[in-house]
Amino acid sequence: MNIEKFDEWLKVAKKDEQFIYHTGHLSVDADINPETEKLRMHVQDICYRWDSEKEKRKFKNIIVLVQKVVKRYTDTKIKRVDCNYIAIKV
Repeated sequence: MNIEKFDEWLKVAKKDEQFIYHTGHLSVDADINPETEKLRMHVQDICYRWDSEKEKRKFKNIIVLVQKVVKRYTDTKIKRVDCNYIAIKV
């Protein structure tokens, strides 16, 4: 997935439409791939901004972000899951 495809979806999306913008483990994948990190930050910037005075997120009511587990890894010492990272148009 890339930023351009996400932005194209966002322009035409109607209320409650969903878009899977990443599948995997976003924080791990973002550490490995700079393009994934750019996508993650781009999507988060659309969803909310950081309110430094209150030290919390201020949501913009454009999209909502959710995760859905698609795979659990049980054969490793560290518990890990892969998810679909989904944006939903508000």
